Amino acid sequence: MNRYLNLTTLLAAAWWSTILFTWATISDAHTDGTSFELAGSELSQTLVLTPAIVILVALIARYRKIPNQIMIFAALVALWSAYLAFSLNPAASPAAVDGLEKLTGIAGTVGTASTTLAPTAYLVMSLGVVILSVLAAFSRTSEPKKSAEKLEEDPSDPKSLWDSQN
Repeated sequence: MNRYLNLTTLLAAAWWSTILFTWATISDAHTDGTSFELAGSELSQTLVLTPAIVILVALIARYRKIPNQIMIFAALVALWSAYLAFSLNPAASPAAVDGLEKLTGIAGTVGTASTTLAPTAYLVMSLGVVILSVLAAFSRTSEPKKSAEKLEEDPSDPKSLWDSQN
């Protein structure tokens, strides 16, 4: 489970960084050359927080208190974030409307958006986090087992002390 927790944490950190890239270029259909770029963090605050929630949940799962259920929750959060990223309309976001209002001076205008590869990377990484979280939830933890020879040689074992006194 630790291997999948480590991979989930690393991928979630990379996933979190994709929100800082430029996600869309918003332009006004009525004027020529009026456009601006928006990062993913400006489009949706929920998309900013969900990778942080997954990282926090993965760190909590390391304490070994119901880690399987906690990682299933992390997978659900990442899946919900993937759905939000897939269904996001950058042109209708409040940041895009506000930016166009400042550029054109017309209140409530909605422009057109051309997206970059950053939302696709965000979506793919969130689905990767879902897969790794599910693998972490259903993987078995391997504990090192002591061999029979080492059990007999262990001086702290009370059974070996009892046998040596007889």
